[in-house]
Amino acid sequence: MNASMEIRIEKNESWYGGLIDFSSLMPFTDRSEAEIDITYNKSLYNQTNPMLISSSGRYVFAEKYFALKVSGGVMKITSPGNIDFGKKPSFREAYEYLKEKYFPFNGSCPYKKLFTAPQYCTWMALGEKQTQADVIGFAERVVRAGLTPGLIVIDDSWTDYVGQYAFSSARFPDPKGMCDRLKELGFFVSLWVTPYVSPDSEVFRELARKGFLIRKNGEAFIAHWWKGYSACIDFTNPSAREWVSEKINILKEKYGVEFMKFDGGDPRIYEDGLEAFSPEGMTAHGLSEAYGAFASEYPGSEIRSTSKCGGLPVISRIADRYHCWEDLKNGFSGIVKRAIVMSVSGYPYCCPDMVGGGQYEDMENGLKEDEELNIRYMEAATFMPCIQFSKPIWEFTERTGEVVRKMLRIREKYAAYLEELAENCAKKGEPIIRPVAFDGEEYFSFEDEFLLGDKILAAPVMQKGAAEREVYLPKGAWEYAPDGKRFDGGRIVTVSAPLDTLPYFIKISEE
Repeated sequence: MNASMEIRIEKNESWYGGLIDFSSLMPFTDRSEAEIDITYNKSLYNQTNPMLISSSGRYVFAEKYFALKVSGGVMKITSPGNIDFGKKPSFREAYEYLKEKYFPFNGSCPYKKLFTAPQYCTWMALGEKQTQADVIGFAERVVRAGLTPGLIVIDDSWTDYVGQYAFSSARFPDPKGMCDRLKELGFFVSLWVTPYVSPDSEVFRELARKGFLIRKNGEAFIAHWWKGYSACIDFTNPSAREWVSEKINILKEKYGVEFMKFDGGDPRIYEDGLEAFSPEGMTAHGLSEAYGAFASEYPGSEIRSTSKCGGLPVISRIADRYHCWEDLKNGFSGIVKRAIVMSVSGYPYCCPDMVGGGQYEDMENGLKEDEELNIRYMEAATFMPCIQFSKPIWEFTERTGEVVRKMLRIREKYAAYLEELAENCAKKGEPIIRPVAFDGEEYFSFEDEFLLGDKILAAPVMQKGAAEREVYLPKGAWEYAPDGKRFDGGRIVTVSAPLDTLPYFIKISEE
């Protein structure tokens, strides 16, 4: 039986929620018009947590997800299960309540170097036909450019087919030698994997025989996803999870691979009413939840799409951004809002996609690189929990390369602080980045500035052609890092921000 309720939005009240794909529609205010259904939605690419939280401390959580309609100053919420609705004295206290009850953190922190060293994914740089020589060459280009080595993510096509969990012998003849060389260069290694299996392959036949695949009408369910059609591993089945774990552990022990990039598993790929080992597998969200829970067994690995897996120690990447400025086109200007929404929705170990955008369609269509966009994207990612490259934007223009190196030096300056925040997040669930209103400031916006802990305020430029910007400073005394000028907080200030400058402030006192 469905539960339903209506909430009248107060004047000046702003609502945000764990509906990451719909961040561009937020905040929901008394002037908003929006209609979203996350009980089952074919457009869910990113993480989901069925919660809403407002600037006044009101909150909603629906364990069986919900449909939302915002119109005429009223939010109407409908859910197949119970709806938890209430009010706390502040936004922080509402977040604390939801966190403790619905997505508690277990104290396990992802590998801390993931927060201090950059990540380099081969996806945009090398495409689907990458080879062992290509991967080593990409890593060597990073080092020659004077960039800090970090995680290297070997993306799609390191196997002969989807679901194989073994290096292609033709394109990767010596994976152990490759991994050893990458480590010599200062990198640690991650591999792209999915819950999918190519039909009529050797692995497909093995998993079908063992009953480890999701079924439909008694036969293997074949999902349609971006690479075509594949069967799906049933992660609600403990024996299936054990099978995948054995394959991953072989990769780790034999070659020195350290992490996984768990791609796919989107609720949109599945259907409700499929047949799985556990009753949770009867819903698309349940299958996605099981996949996310499995990924969390490898702390520090990355996952792009999952359901109700808040608090788990995995890196959550914002879904692929296009190389454009517009938020409504899944472009650059929405990444700060999306990252903050993720952070207060239980997914705080977040990465703002690949710097400059990670949509392969841009490359296929021959899109011309926008130098200003690449530079501003780099600056906006500098104080995010994680930073990831794929396109070698540092090679496109000399100025871009200089800014990339400059921003990485700034990030390295605060490496110990980033590690401290990550540890604190794992223990207490306090977001690494947070809105300026997290601790009670009257100014409430997730749009384009954020706090890193409580000591640094980042306010990246996110409008094309801008060379200055307004920034709200929380109460206290602040120093504008680019020029050392000091400001009293609790007000809006205007600062200069030429193209090679990231506007950020250091808190120097509480008063």
